[in-house]
Amino acid sequence: MPQPSDGDRAGGDRGHAPSTCDAPAAGRVARLPKMNTRSFGPSFSGLRSSFLLAEVVLLVTFIASSAMADADSEYGVALQFYKQQRWEQSAKLWADFIPRYPQSPRLPLAKLYYGQALIQTGKYAEARETFRDYVARYPAEADIPLARYRIAECSVFLNDLDAARAELKAFLSQHANHDLAEWAWQYQGEVLAKQGKFAEAADSFRTVLTKYQSGKLTEDAKFGLARAEEQLKHVPEAMALYRELAAAPNGRFAAESLFCLGTRFFDDRQYPQALEQFTAIEKRFPEHSLVPTARLHSGYVHFATRQYDAAAAEFEKVTQPPGLALTAQYWLGLCKKELGDFAAAIQILSRLDPQAKALRPLGQEVAFHWGDSELRQEHFDKARELFLEATRRDPAGELADDALYLASDAAVRAGRFDDAERMHAEFRRTYAQSGLALLEELVYGRAIFGQGNALEATDPAGAKARWASAAQVFERVARESTVPRTSILARIQLARVQARGKNFEAVVATLLPLKEELVSDQVPREYTEALVLLSNSLIELKRSEEAVTVLKVYQDSSPEKKNPVALSTLAVASAQLGKWDDARRAVASLAEAEPAGENLAYAAATVGDLAFRAEEWPAAAEMFQREVGLGEAYPKYWRALSDLGHTYINMEKWSDAAAAMSGVLQSKGQDGALISHITYLYGYALQKVGETGDAAVRTEKTAAAVKVFEEGYDRFRLPAEAKTPSETALRVSYNAYQCAKGAARCYARLEKSADADAWWEKAYNELTHQTDPKYRDLDVVLSEWAAMNNNAGNDARADELFQRLLKDFPGSQQAVVARLSVAQGMANAGETQQAIQAFEAILSQPKLPDEVRRTALLWLIDVAAETSDWSTSLANALAFEKAFPASEHRFYAKFRKAEALLQLAVRSPGGASIEAGRGSEQVDEAIKLLIELKQSKDVALKDSGSTIGQEEWYPQVWLLLTEAYFRIRNHTAVAANVEELRSQDPMSKFLYQMDEILGRSLNAQAKFDEARAAFTRVIESPDGKRTETAAKAQFYLAETFLLQKKYAEALEEYYKVYVSYAYPEWQAMALYQAIRCDLELKRPEGAAKTLETLKTGFPDSEYTKKAEVEVKAILDKTQPEKPA
Repeated sequence: MPQPSDGDRAGGDRGHAPSTCDAPAAGRVARLPKMNTRSFGPSFSGLRSSFLLAEVVLLVTFIASSAMADADSEYGVALQFYKQQRWEQSAKLWADFIPRYPQSPRLPLAKLYYGQALIQTGKYAEARETFRDYVARYPAEADIPLARYRIAECSVFLNDLDAARAELKAFLSQHANHDLAEWAWQYQGEVLAKQGKFAEAADSFRTVLTKYQSGKLTEDAKFGLARAEEQLKHVPEAMALYRELAAAPNGRFAAESLFCLGTRFFDDRQYPQALEQFTAIEKRFPEHSLVPTARLHSGYVHFATRQYDAAAAEFEKVTQPPGLALTAQYWLGLCKKELGDFAAAIQILSRLDPQAKALRPLGQEVAFHWGDSELRQEHFDKARELFLEATRRDPAGELADDALYLASDAAVRAGRFDDAERMHAEFRRTYAQSGLALLEELVYGRAIFGQGNALEATDPAGAKARWASAAQVFERVARESTVPRTSILARIQLARVQARGKNFEAVVATLLPLKEELVSDQVPREYTEALVLLSNSLIELKRSEEAVTVLKVYQDSSPEKKNPVALSTLAVASAQLGKWDDARRAVASLAEAEPAGENLAYAAATVGDLAFRAEEWPAAAEMFQREVGLGEAYPKYWRALSDLGHTYINMEKWSDAAAAMSGVLQSKGQDGALISHITYLYGYALQKVGETGDAAVRTEKTAAAVKVFEEGYDRFRLPAEAKTPSETALRVSYNAYQCAKGAARCYARLEKSADADAWWEKAYNELTHQTDPKYRDLDVVLSEWAAMNNNAGNDARADELFQRLLKDFPGSQQAVVARLSVAQGMANAGETQQAIQAFEAILSQPKLPDEVRRTALLWLIDVAAETSDWSTSLANALAFEKAFPASEHRFYAKFRKAEALLQLAVRSPGGASIEAGRGSEQVDEAIKLLIELKQSKDVALKDSGSTIGQEEWYPQVWLLLTEAYFRIRNHTAVAANVEELRSQDPMSKFLYQMDEILGRSLNAQAKFDEARAAFTRVIESPDGKRTETAAKAQFYLAETFLLQKKYAEALEEYYKVYVSYAYPEWQAMALYQAIRCDLELKRPEGAAKTLETLKTGFPDSEYTKKAEVEVKAILDKTQPEKPA
């Protein structure tokens, strides 16, 4: 028979309401300022822009007129690269210049430029030492304050908080009125906050706000102050600042502030307000990276308020990023389980399991709830396997003892008694102190009992020994348990053993003292099964009258002598045993014997309740119909009609349900809580009728539902004067809330979003009266409310609501995952520097979950690569390999590592080859890695179900390898590699890029016709057409003619670059080369015209300046001399 729990944890759905302190893979967010990498100060180039411009002009003039010395030339090139923000090249040139020209008068300024270039490339430690050296060597220089500021800034970037604090303090002490003091105060606040000195941090932020009221950092300071106030438990002050920041239409911290407001509301169980904040995010910032997390939180809100359908809808929306989607799918599975859709729960959780199994605690939770769903489907063997897997995944996990207990229970139900006995031994060895120990003993006893039953036919003595052992177990549990339920259950199990041994006296002795409990109206249905056992034992002892009295089951078999009491009890007992046909026949016989008696009423009501709980809807409907048939004089008539309506709802007979609920509402003097609930269900049934008919029916019935909901809300909402409402008043108020929510949903279905929004507001306000957290699911309301506005296109309102929701969860364990999502959003939005800083801030946190660290590293590798920050990309690829040597993503990290090595080895643009000893080792290492990846093509990836060769990035291995071979001038390998991919995947979208490299390789070998053929394939490729690579190919195609001194053909091809491609660098280079062709062709006028085109289109190009010098020189020579 089904085994009851001990009222403890077994079988429970832990984590139904997401914790704000735990972090599986995504969830609640506590956003912290990213103060360790975000630069608040203006860029060095910005501060000195006018000076730099003047210096560049002077240098160019000087170079053009007097052939400057090498020092000036190198300084000028370094400065030009700096102006072009080619930081790596600039830094390299400054690094060469400084030791090469120690006597140069420009040396101090060169060091400043060098330090700033190092900052721009993220080399903060080197930059800091450079600025420190500057301060030490040139104490009288005017830029000393700037250098001191940069020293402190580098310490901030390096997360060297103690140094940063001291340096910022010194800067502010020495240069209090400097232009950068504003940024220094802001940095100081952030550093202090990160050190946990929130009061001092708050003072720094206040200084920014008071001293620089029109400054550039007002929002930064307010947000920092809000975070500090929150940490100081000054919640009203923090909330006020968040609200102010959130109210700014285009505020930089508006979304984050809305989120902080939402998380705070959520933590305070002010769910409607929280939902409002979360909703506001998507409405106001639909492209913001927080939107998926807000949707996830909307699902949490619905889940916490038991609105599982609505929760499921929100979770289904979260498809990216992967970590967040993983969490959403888990909660979607739990929603389906709570809705009783165990098949759907199984499908979702089983699909999720491969991704989640290695994560803690998610892997254990997924296996546990999957197993629980299988158990409820009576798939006992599968449930047992999953519960055991849940325990294996984390033996010390929160659900480990529950899972092992339920695995044993599933084994017993499946008849695997020996397995259950082994699990018992494991449970005692591992979880002896568990609160489930006595319940698990009961399962063990059932297993021993089952073993005895199995032995009965072949080994009677062995069977009796097993039964005796089982009896000892049950006696001990009954004696030791302090929980009445557990004690009674142990006695019932003991009686079963005694009955199997035909010790009927013992059965009666065990159960008869429980007679009152077993016949009590309050008795759980699983206990009453023992009444049949007791009745049978009493009959065996010929105590028939007692048997009838106790169980009211047996009576004379003659129809005219049918005992209504016995039939009533027989019906109930049969129902309790799951024998629904027997129960229905007994009730039918009882209706013939006593058509309107109390026994029929009792039997119909009890069997109906049991059938309802067992979801045997036809049986339940039949029983409640019999109760209703007793007429309005029947004391429980209205309750029966209500139960019938509930049953029809579960049978999805919406019209019948609406009719039944409408009937209940005609009652007078009924319980207010019941009537308020029925009102809600009546409206709900009408709403569902409206969902199933044609357009006219939908409109009619939905409008009718709205009317019911609105009247229900007005009738049952809590009066304003109710300061301390009773428990009953709160139940009624809860139903008023449900009515308001129903009206809101109907209006949304009718596409009347303004009305829907107003009714959500009422629903939210009504729910705030609830004091029991179980019913005060305000976040769920806010979430659906926001989603409705979002779906209706009311973006501003949706954003406002999402912000309210976001504010409620600042202490959530999901903060780190949310920051990850924010960083990913920055990256996707092209805010690469901010994204890099955000990812670095995430990775600097201690005790980071592996999934988050893995994801952050991968994204940081990618974003750094996208910004050509190859040192950062390489460093993080190495960090990934070290942290996750067995991860399936290690292959991708290896790919990025090879890419970074190759890029770092390249000494100049345009495809120059690596010189011996200058980067060749890096290229060799890159080639080695890429060859290893090619050889790993068929390695299977469990997570994606594919092979490495099927990954989207994999074809780029050929591309990089081709480039690497070209860099070391291995032209044979270049050609072979390109042809290998062409033969394996002739439609590869990377083939055109490889053809471009092949063309350059052939060009380098003076195989000009073959090179032009390769370049032409690039230009005509569907994937490459009009891309920058095509522009590059067109340029190099022209170069082949130039190398052959076919200047006219070259000129034409160069002009194709200018006309056909919108890539200024290549256009300017092409025009410059076209000028050279004209000059070679002795056509200075043509060169002059091309020069004008170059100057007009690209006045700042280096090629413009070069061309001007060269054309002027030629024109000067061609001008006739003036007469003396």
